[in-house]
Amino acid sequence: MEPDPTSVATGIAWVVFGGAIVPAQDARVSVLAESFLYGETLFETMRAQRGAPVWFQEHWDRLSSSAAKLEFSLPDASVVEVSIRELLCRCGLKEARVRLTLTRDAMPGWIVTAVPLVPPSGSSPCERGVKVVGWTPDAAPWGGSGIVAKSGAWMALASARRRAARAGAWDALRTDPAGRILEGTASNVFWIRHGVLETPALALGVLPGIIRAKLLAHAADWGLEAREVEEPIRLAEGDGGESFHLPKGVAEAAFRLPERDAEGTIRLPAGEGNRSIRLAEVDEVLLTNSLWDVVPVVQCDELAIGGGRVGPWAERLRAEMLDLSLRSGTRM
Repeated sequence: MEPDPTSVATGIAWVVFGGAIVPAQDARVSVLAESFLYGETLFETMRAQRGAPVWFQEHWDRLSSSAAKLEFSLPDASVVEVSIRELLCRCGLKEARVRLTLTRDAMPGWIVTAVPLVPPSGSSPCERGVKVVGWTPDAAPWGGSGIVAKSGAWMALASARRRAARAGAWDALRTDPAGRILEGTASNVFWIRHGVLETPALALGVLPGIIRAKLLAHAADWGLEAREVEEPIRLAEGDGGESFHLPKGVAEAAFRLPERDAEGTIRLPAGEGNRSIRLAEVDEVLLTNSLWDVVPVVQCDELAIGGGRVGPWAERLRAEMLDLSLRSGTRM
C-alpha cells in the first residue's frame, strides 16, 4: 500500500513500526496500550546527515541507560541503526530529524519517524540569536519518575514551550524555586563569563545532553576552558544565605535543593563562595541540542544578553560542532 497523500504533506510518509517499514497511516497503536494511556515511552531525537544518524551510539547509550532504570525492553542496536538508514533512504532524506521511540507495549515496541530538517542559514535563529523566557515548574518535568530520562510524558515541557512560543521565544529556561537556571525544555544551557564556559552539573537533575557532553569534552581543543558547576547562574541576584518557601506539594528533592526546615523553609548556604552569578553578569549564553548543535541566546525575558548580539564564542562553537559532527558524528 502506498502512503496516504495527507501523510506525505505532513512530511511523514513512511515509518519504522515494530521493526518493519510501513506507510505512516498503517502504523497504529491500540487505545488500550499502556504507552498511549500512561505516556510510557522513552525517546531520542537525533539529526541525520548524508542519510545517516549523527552520534547514534551516544544517543543509544543514553536511551539504554534510561531503559534499564525504567525497565523497558530494548531491540538490537544494530537493527535499529540499519532501520534508520533504510527509512531515510525510503523517504529520500539526507538531512532529517529522526525520532526513535520505545514503547512499554510489546507491539510495536519501537518506532522510528523521520522528517526533513532545514539546515540553519544566515537568516535562521541559530545565526541571529534567540529569545528565551524563564520558567519554574512545580516539579522536575520527567513524567514523575524521579529519573532524568527523555520520557513521552512530556506535558509540562510541552506546555512551557507553548507559553514560550506565545511570548515570541525560542525556548523556556527551567529554573528551580531559587531562580537558578538549569536547562531548556529540549536543550542544555551554557554561559560564558571571563573566558570560561560553564553549565549546570548533572547532579542538579539536568538531562545529560549529547551536544553538552561534546562541548565539555572538546572545548579545551578550541581554546576555551569548560566546567560543570553546582551553583548555576540565576535570573536575579543571589548572595547565598537567603531563604524561601517552596509551593505546596513541591518536593525539594525534585530540584536537588537542601531539605526544608520544620516551618517549610529552604535555606541556601551562606558565604561568598556560594554567591550565584546573575544572568546579567555573563558575556554569552548558549543552548545546545542534537538538532541544531549550538544556539546563541541574545535575550531572556526583557534582559538583553551580550548587548543583544551573538557573541564570538557562539559563532566559533557552532562552526566547530558542525565540523566535528561531519567528521565524527556518523559511521559511513
